[in-house]
Amino acid sequence: MKFTYSLYEVQPKVYLVETDNVYDVSMIFWRAQEYYESSNPSFQGGSFTLLEYMDWYSKTYSEDHCFTYSVDYVGFNVPSDVILQCYTDNVERTPYDEFMLRLTRDIFFMQGGGRFYLIGAARGDMSTLNHEMAHGFFYTDKDYRQHMTALVNELPCKKEMSKILSEMMYAKNIHTDEIQAFFSTGLAKEMKHLKQYTKPFVAAFKRKRGKFKLPTPIKTETIDLFQRK
Repeated sequence: MKFTYSLYEVQPKVYLVETDNVYDVSMIFWRAQEYYESSNPSFQGGSFTLLEYMDWYSKTYSEDHCFTYSVDYVGFNVPSDVILQCYTDNVERTPYDEFMLRLTRDIFFMQGGGRFYLIGAARGDMSTLNHEMAHGFFYTDKDYRQHMTALVNELPCKKEMSKILSEMMYAKNIHTDEIQAFFSTGLAKEMKHLKQYTKPFVAAFKRKRGKFKLPTPIKTETIDLFQRK
């Protein structure tokens, strides 16, 4: 099974993996993403197999008991140190896991070491890309993080937003980050009634992003993860 991906550095130490469809990008990121922020404490920071996760997810979040992860989630964001720790604690390797590890190591050596932030989205999905870039800014820019955190703490609807995020399966440890990302780049339908509070978040994000245009990709490659030798 072949897929094409492109790798970009969209901001210093913020890298984008872009694929032609949501399925491939979700399967590249799912393990590290759930290790980072799963709503299930058994998976967050834990060791688990793909089948264990599929069994839990399909029975918990699908009326038909189907694994709908790549439909439910279209954007992804993980710090590089979390990716490496995830694959230290998890020994199972699917072809997508192997790809994620290789990509992480390539970026690490390419930039000469140090932490970075990896985000993922399907090609051409600018709305999702903006949301994931907001997470990247929050992680890599201390001043931006402090400013956005202060704005979140001042929100009269902070508790309501946390409740909404919990219902959307977001772990509590990343609620502040998710609030700033949604308020700065576009609200989910469950939050639309809170639009009146978004203006300072939008302004801060636009100042940071500037007149954004995707740079030339570092690499574009078509690979066959399941090529038989």
